[in-house]
Amino acid sequence: MIDQSPKIEVDIYTDGSCSGPRTQLGGWGAVLYFPDRPAPEEICGCEQRTSPIRMELIAAIRALERLPTPSVVRLYTDCPAVHSGLSGWLKFWKSRGWRTSNWKRLAHWDLWKRLDRAAVRHSVTCIRVRAHAGIQGNIRADHLARQARTALAERIAPARVKAQRLE
Repeated sequence: MIDQSPKIEVDIYTDGSCSGPRTQLGGWGAVLYFPDRPAPEEICGCEQRTSPIRMELIAAIRALERLPTPSVVRLYTDCPAVHSGLSGWLKFWKSRGWRTSNWKRLAHWDLWKRLDRAAVRHSVTCIRVRAHAGIQGNIRADHLARQARTALAERIAPARVKAQRLE
């Protein structure tokens, strides 16, 4: 039986942020705009030993996983890889067992697989936006990602200072 219940439309803006290659601290943020809510829902998080693409992927995954019911989603991202993945690459990679055209294991295949699982229950249209182009949802998602990364850096900084003093 096909689900004929009306689906809500949701606009989602996602972004990831990473510090330099030595620290590899990352943050991600997402802003979800629901039509029946006066204010958007904001989510964010952070990780150590990560990469920019992992943060971008996690932002999209967590936002889609946050939706309580199947929805019509417009997902806005400034990440070319996330845009390309959601716009068609995922089907290709999935059909090849998460391998590239030359049969190498896809980088971050675990997250691409999770993104596929999160997206499949929704009708997702991915829209690429230019970073830092004044788009409010993108600006806010970027702010959340940087804020999460900064909070992580501040939590681990005292431990680093203490370790340096012991040496």
